[in-house]
Amino acid sequence: MPAGSSKNQPSGSLFDRTFRLNPAYRIAPRGRLPADITERLGRLPGDGGFWALLYSPTDASLPVRPLDRRETAFLEAFRAPRTPGSLAGMERSPEEEMSLRTHLSDGVLQVERHGEFVSGPDVLRGIAPDLSTSTSERTVQGFSLRAIELAYGSPLSDAGHLSERMYFYNRFPINAHWRGRFPDEGAVRSFLGVEAGGEGAFWRTWRLSGSPRPESAPETTYKIYLSPVTEDLPEVFRWTRLHVKDSGATSLRAAGDPRGLLRPDKLVVYFAKLEDALRFGAAASEALGSARAHGVPFTKQFGKTPLVSIGVDPAPSAHNRSRRGNRSWRATVTHRLAAAILDVRRERPASPLPLVLEAVRGGGIDPAEWKPASEQWFGIA
Repeated sequence: MPAGSSKNQPSGSLFDRTFRLNPAYRIAPRGRLPADITERLGRLPGDGGFWALLYSPTDASLPVRPLDRRETAFLEAFRAPRTPGSLAGMERSPEEEMSLRTHLSDGVLQVERHGEFVSGPDVLRGIAPDLSTSTSERTVQGFSLRAIELAYGSPLSDAGHLSERMYFYNRFPINAHWRGRFPDEGAVRSFLGVEAGGEGAFWRTWRLSGSPRPESAPETTYKIYLSPVTEDLPEVFRWTRLHVKDSGATSLRAAGDPRGLLRPDKLVVYFAKLEDALRFGAAASEALGSARAHGVPFTKQFGKTPLVSIGVDPAPSAHNRSRRGNRSWRATVTHRLAAAILDVRRERPASPLPLVLEAVRGGGIDPAEWKPASEQWFGIA
């Protein structure tokens, strides 16, 4: 399998290229596994918890990989080369792009370059060095606007489903690789370097002492989101735990299971005072600049990358009566966006995005910083 060179090519979008499944590989459904493969494995990976196996009948050095149902369907689509035109039906979402990147880097997929199909990490770095399809999308606001555009263009007509679609945008999909790497809570703890402490299972929460909530804003909470890619989370988590103690923070929350590790909002620090949150966010943005960013939509970005951003859960008041139960402000934002999308769709405008943004602005949300429009809080350049 040719590995290609690391000579840079125009980056462009991965969706504007031609891909195919590496011809050395085959996909075998779970019920029709070749005898030589089961003999080679000795036992089925993950105790049989998979949909199909990816294997090579000719190259024993290539690993046998378990695939879940989604991964199987994704790779099956590349048995024959898929040209940019045939990729047009894909959403161009971060989840699909990350799947392209992962399988291209691992050699499962190959991309056409200069008349031949190549793969490997050097090829990936050469053709698509960024984590997104365009530089303009590699910001928190870019993710937010893309989430709205995809929701507007989707066939979903239920406001709740549209809201969930936007709220969970930029979450990477769980697959057999991540389930195998983090089979239980202990594996997640080991990955983060945490032996004990923290409340909860899905989320681990540490309450910090010495930071009383001011009486002037008894229910307002400011959030600093630290959003590295999963592989860089241990480094960011170590820095955060070291520096959060004297920051004025009230609590620290980290993902506690594999699905949480793949969310963009995998690590959050909570503050009662805005000035403490801004100070900590600025320090984190400067100190953690080498970490690769994931990015939390519908928050306000610090610095030049989506690694650190700020959000808020405002106190209940006239401008956010629609907050119900324990719904976060970010969930409230996507809920109102969903209602705006359904209203704008009825008009069938040529350019719907400005109308959607104007509708939520009229409803009391600042679509530049994703906070209540009546509050002059962030002021982050």
